[in-house]
Amino acid sequence: LLYYRLPHTSKRLWRDLIPVMYIIVGLGNPGTQYTNTHHNAGFMAVEKLADPNKDWKSEHKALTMKVNIAGEECLLVKPQTYMNLS
Repeated sequence: LLYYRLPHTSKRLWRDLIPVMYIIVGLGNPGTQYTNTHHNAGFMAVEKLADPNKDWKSEHKALTMKVNIAGEECLLVKPQTYMNLS
């Protein structure tokens, strides 16, 4: 982990020095019985942002995908635990 010290007169911002990745989590329930229902509105939202040429990666009880949105690196997440059990 690297720490940077900015001089008081510096106009540079922390975000200019530290890499940032946005995490966008779409909440929903796994399973075909919830597909295209209001229970999965969050899943449907992140699927609209997903790259159709990439595959979702299964890790940490979630499906994830790294994408670039408006020049910013983003991690899309669809948790694979049921909403009421997580």
